[in-house]
Amino acid sequence: MTENVLVTIKGLQFDSADETVIEVINIGRFHQINNKIYLKYDELVENETRLTSNLIKIDGGSIEITKKGTVSTHMRFCANEKTVSLYNTPFGSFSLGIFTRSVEIDKQEDVINILIDYSLEVEEKQISDCKVGICIKTQDKA
Repeated sequence: MTENVLVTIKGLQFDSADETVIEVINIGRFHQINNKIYLKYDELVENETRLTSNLIKIDGGSIEITKKGTVSTHMRFCANEKTVSLYNTPFGSFSLGIFTRSVEIDKQEDVINILIDYSLEVEEKQISDCKVGICIKTQDKA
């Protein structure tokens, strides 16, 4: 895979009332070091002028997402594990509990597809079930 990639992140969130789908597409940089995959990209958070820097690390069957900027956090997704992290926003911080049901990673020559299925808690209260798909493609194959 080339260094410059197209990153598509599609999230599906289910709560008791309805279902929400969010999709964002960014250009990123792909690196593979010691059998670990690193993906860096910037995003503009709604109603903000400052960029948030994102790092996705793929290590075996686990995924880590680190955000730094207007919003900052470090989230880890590993099948059948619960993790807790702090989510910092301009309006305050809160704890996120993530119970990951499954992580699927499909690596091909010019594309990597990831599907994460998890439940989300805020301040120890279950708020939704989520599925996130991440597609990383070589820019010329997009």
